[in-house]
Amino acid sequence: MAIYKEVSYRKNLDGMKESINKLTNPICPFINSYVSRIKRAFCNHFDDSLAKIYYIRGEWGEPKFITLDRQLVTWQTYKERMGV
Repeated sequence: MAIYKEVSYRKNLDGMKESINKLTNPICPFINSYVSRIKRAFCNHFDDSLAKIYYIRGEWGEPKFITLDRQLVTWQTYKERMGV
């Protein structure tokens, strides 16, 4: 929740909790629709050969991961991105 508060533009804490519960429940099908939307967004902007390292992978009910090299990841809060 702390990370979500930092990176999200949302102000509604109940809505944030609901989203987190949907995404972290391994038997809830919502994760598949979110993963599909994220993949489609990458495909809309990048060639598949580049986008595939950002795809969320993992079997049903198993931990998810991306293959992007962690050395390339920079954490930045929403406030930092917006200069607030």
